[in-house]
Amino acid sequence: MPALRTALLGLALAGAAACAGPRDADDRCAAVMGRSAPPIELTWLDGGSPSGLESLRGRVVLLEFWRTWCGPCRQQVRHLNELHERYEADGLLTVAVSDEPADLLRTTAEELGIAYATARAAEEGAEALYGIRSVPRAFLIDRAGVLVWVGHPATLEEERLRSLLAQR
Repeated sequence: MPALRTALLGLALAGAAACAGPRDADDRCAAVMGRSAPPIELTWLDGGSPSGLESLRGRVVLLEFWRTWCGPCRQQVRHLNELHERYEADGLLTVAVSDEPADLLRTTAEELGIAYATARAAEEGAEALYGIRSVPRAFLIDRAGVLVWVGHPATLEEERLRSLLAQR
């Protein structure tokens, strides 16, 4: 019996690891590098009409999943503000996404001085689609809606971003 439990645990862990990140080519994971970004509905905190992520096609999107209580997320605001200011005119849309209550997100965004777009994931499960296990977690989506990079926001190489923005 212990051997069977060990085997089942191993299979469960292997399955969990298969969806550990969007770099995996496993079809059970919705967010896969080189494929279209999973569709999620966004409720914009500036009062804009809710829209799907696919409505942003034609722009390079830096999608960051975060939480208001997360220290490392709060530390990234300055960096993301700088990227937003530097590259918005070139077509970059930086979006902070959380599924926390909209009022809390608005208050925290104002308190932190977030200059880029903030949105609430309109449906539950958006983070699961992107394989989010910890925050902050960022995804770079090209103009065609394809995931081209994933990682901690601080590790995004600006050369990669500039190159992507230069592609028309």
